[in-house]
Amino acid sequence: MHQFARWVAHAWVIYMITIAPFRGRKQYRSFAEKANNDPNIKTQYYLQSLRGGLNALIFLGLLFDSVPNPLEAIGLSVKPEDRWATVITAMLVLILGIAITRPEARARMGNPKSREKALKGFEELNVLALLPTTRRQEWLWYAAALSNGTWEELVYRGFLIFYFTHIFPGVSFFAALCASSLIFGLAHLYQGIRGTISTTIFGALMGFLYWNTGNLILPITCHVANDLYFGFYSPAGNDVISEATS
Repeated sequence: MHQFARWVAHAWVIYMITIAPFRGRKQYRSFAEKANNDPNIKTQYYLQSLRGGLNALIFLGLLFDSVPNPLEAIGLSVKPEDRWATVITAMLVLILGIAITRPEARARMGNPKSREKALKGFEELNVLALLPTTRRQEWLWYAAALSNGTWEELVYRGFLIFYFTHIFPGVSFFAALCASSLIFGLAHLYQGIRGTISTTIFGALMGFLYWNTGNLILPITCHVANDLYFGFYSPAGNDVISEATS
């Protein structure tokens, strides 16, 4: 990584730690206050999320342009001995596809008790306002889940672990994993203390998968699956459930 890219990387990490968590919390609070009164605010929020994900991927591409073997550096190369991870990933994608497209699957997940329990959990994590309320918003949610699960893994696992282990010689993968997980948790400060802790733990689990498989394919898939899970219990899903049970 060239010297200029190093300085940019330093600045980005400082921004992630000192500014982004508090800026994100302020923006989310403003969004949550408006979500119940403005039917278009969620659509705008999802579209903004998609644009942010695209910008992050472009920025990563420019930052890693000077790095030898950039795909391997950021965790996107698959070695022959890691083929089992690819098989598991394909199976997860298939299961997700069935859950999204088949009303019967959505209906089983949408029974009153499971929905009530899930929604209560979302409320405790301060993310209830994020759930889509229309079918159009739901499809945007799925797109955002795919985008966020991808770019967040590339940034918080791929970039940050590379940053700590290569920019600072002597830092172990485990230490870099812990640091990246803490920064990932900070990024979810808008979810409160409980949400910050749970996302820190989730980040550590994704980092373990990265370390165990040697690439980010499985962590990305699990992250996308986790984000899609929220959409399955959205108010917009009631239409799908009614369709399956009628």
